[in-house]
Amino acid sequence: MLYLIPCVTILLLCYPIYYCLSTRHDIPGPILAKISPLYRIYMFLSGQGPLKYFHLHKKYGPVVRTGPNHISLSDSSLIPIIHDSKQKYLKSASYDVFSPLYRGKPIDTVFSTRDAGRNRRLKATLMENLTGSPVLYKSRIQNSVDVFIEQMRGIQGAPINMFDWSFYWSFDLAFALIFGCQLGYMEKGSDFNKWIGTFKSITNGAAILGHVPSWCPWTVGNDSFMSLMRRILPFPDPTHEFLQEIDTRIRDHDMQRQHRCGDSILCKILEGRSSQENTEEQHTQLISTIFECFFATAADIGVSINAVLYSLLTNQNAYHRLVRELRTPKQPSNPTPTENNPFFTAIIKESLRLHTPLSVPMERVVPEPGLQANGYKISPGMIVSISQYSVHRDREVFGLDAELFRAERWLEADPIALRRLNRNFIAFGHGSRICAGRELGMHGIKMFVASLLERFDVELAVAPAERPPNITMFWLQDHVGFWAKVKECDV
Repeated sequence: MLYLIPCVTILLLCYPIYYCLSTRHDIPGPILAKISPLYRIYMFLSGQGPLKYFHLHKKYGPVVRTGPNHISLSDSSLIPIIHDSKQKYLKSASYDVFSPLYRGKPIDTVFSTRDAGRNRRLKATLMENLTGSPVLYKSRIQNSVDVFIEQMRGIQGAPINMFDWSFYWSFDLAFALIFGCQLGYMEKGSDFNKWIGTFKSITNGAAILGHVPSWCPWTVGNDSFMSLMRRILPFPDPTHEFLQEIDTRIRDHDMQRQHRCGDSILCKILEGRSSQENTEEQHTQLISTIFECFFATAADIGVSINAVLYSLLTNQNAYHRLVRELRTPKQPSNPTPTENNPFFTAIIKESLRLHTPLSVPMERVVPEPGLQANGYKISPGMIVSISQYSVHRDREVFGLDAELFRAERWLEADPIALRRLNRNFIAFGHGSRICAGRELGMHGIKMFVASLLERFDVELAVAPAERPPNITMFWLQDHVGFWAKVKECDV
């Protein structure tokens, strides 16, 4: 009877492989992807996951198996189906890794929650505080831009790590929006408290971990594990420290002591809070709103500015045309040409199309009765994701030159074609899950880039052919090592 033991062992080991290969052979993809979820980790470990997905779609078509239970889609016509306004396709467990730990437990954010109703409630609160105070955030953006311009005057002529400085500005801006004062990254010219670098390391790791969400409760979703990591690792946990900062500011405010938030989003939220609302659930929602306001603003605006500046400096025709338009004297009939400049808007869209800020797949769970995609039947419970990198390079939508930067495509399109371009532009998400802060983000990008180019001539410090920046795509698409020089112009 002992001879049965190895036979049963082999059978148990081989059956899952046989099952995957025999029952799911209809959807094309690499063999390893059909038998192990670790294939997806392998794809993203290099920091080039979206690019590798793009090549998979070129090889296998618009529907590709990337895991035993995961399908990647690159057909643009599926965007309004997968990202529908009624949220029939719920987020997958991969988003759990982006829920911060507060008082020992993960808390939902607009980005991370899988509950459609909770998403709507959190998003309503977030949008009210991000878009309900345009005068507040415009003045904070302008103040932060002024500090940045002054710092550039002091270091002009020398090579500047624009990747770092974009995030110094966006983190200072986010802190000022929420608490009424800057953290001091621009003033010090460095990531002095290591929040920015550590935040990127944590989110990059979370992006990898999201491919195996069953590990989350034992790692980033486990308070004991994260407490241990904070004790043994020689760098801070910015999410933990920022949550502590929020608690401190709220206590100062509630105890009527002198507090530092001033005219800020925090004060706006707290002053509108009634005593009846001050429950544990309401408090947690307040924490979630402030947390997301800070890190979403800081991360998304910082990485988007990098994308726009890099696109401009590597496409000189676009750069010189925009500079000419920005430096043209303002007319009394149009005192704010930056906001109303179609070419500027086209440049931003084209930059974010080719360098989409978010790199992780936007996964959704297929509901009943399943999904028909390009002739394939995808069963309920399967996880699908739209490859942003791929759909933004769809030649049927963006033209035969879809892989090239050409801002004019947004200006030359007729009304029908333009609607199609906009419908397939998902840099800020799509449908009911579209980014709540996109209006603030666009305004911040425009003010930063316009203020820089109106006052300075900007060029690459090192030619891309000699030493291109390291474009990594873990959670965000980062242009690491993007060096530039600025020189104050005569205008």
